[in-house]
Amino acid sequence: MFMYKKIFIDVKLDIENGKYLYGDMLPSEREFVEKYGVDRTTVRKAFELLVKENYVEKQPGKGSFVSYGGSSYDKEVKTTLGTIAFFLPKSNKNIDRITVPFYSQLFSVSEQTCKDNSYSIFYSTLEEQDSILEIMNQQKVRFVGILFVSNILEKHIIEANNLNIPNVLLNNVSSLTSSVISDNYSGSYMVATHLANLGHKSFCVLNGIEEYQTAKDRLRGVKEAFKDRNIDLNDIDIISDNSWEFEGGFSAVSKYLDSVKKLPTALIAFNDRLANGAIQAIQKKGLSVPDDISVVGFDNSDLSKYTTPKLSTVEINAPFLARVAFYNLLIQIKFQKNFPTKVLAPVNYIERDSVTSIT
Repeated sequence: MFMYKKIFIDVKLDIENGKYLYGDMLPSEREFVEKYGVDRTTVRKAFELLVKENYVEKQPGKGSFVSYGGSSYDKEVKTTLGTIAFFLPKSNKNIDRITVPFYSQLFSVSEQTCKDNSYSIFYSTLEEQDSILEIMNQQKVRFVGILFVSNILEKHIIEANNLNIPNVLLNNVSSLTSSVISDNYSGSYMVATHLANLGHKSFCVLNGIEEYQTAKDRLRGVKEAFKDRNIDLNDIDIISDNSWEFEGGFSAVSKYLDSVKKLPTALIAFNDRLANGAIQAIQKKGLSVPDDISVVGFDNSDLSKYTTPKLSTVEINAPFLARVAFYNLLIQIKFQKNFPTKVLAPVNYIERDSVTSIT
């Protein structure tokens, strides 16, 4: 069977069996590319069949949504308790749609949780010049709550507070509002400690976008773990292409391997896409993972299960993050008051084939 037909049949059955309901947003093309190990053209061909057979509707600038089954049970107009906004910062590539699997998962769970609690959800990206008030006027709706995600500018949080709209910041921290974020410090401390216990003493740390709070917390955890074990981490061994993507990881690690005199025995990447890029760069140099260099990622995305070798990683539990943020928001909506608390979601290390001990 051609792969596009397999993807088409799998998604079709998922829709018919109720995994995806009418109006649900499907995972991004990138997620299907990573899950099935195919190129984007194959995925698009599968989605063309889904659209042709009226299972899926593509909405420009937003994504692909389930159009099947609406006539029987979900097209009726339902009374909701209001609309909750889900705001992302615009990507570095100036794209309006959700392209990162982690964000897609956050939105999917937030959307379903809103439905389960009789709220509708509105998705958009926010740029510096955007105004929440103008968006509400354009959409002819007043948001009863807002879920801000990641590196949203504080000016937007300030505007929401001035408009008296309850809001929560997801996957970042701000003193202006309630924040829900993974315990990134503990996750990276755990990984660095585990690798040290396996006998590793020389390390490379592959950072993402350095100004992001997640990157700062993960770097702090690694440094503290090494400090506690008297392991030196030189600045030259902390590398970054200022990106969270595969290409950034591949580029940064390729340059690093060309420049260092002594190779590290372990590399810690601050997300799975960077880790995959690192593995490709290491293997291109004729080296082996994990025999020459052990590699650990962060996020436990689907990608980590399909790399060669399978990637050891830190699971941050995106569904849990989304649900905690939503119920935190519900409390604020109920009392119409902003509670600027900080919630740290626990993480878990998952070891697979990309790590070995030093004998």
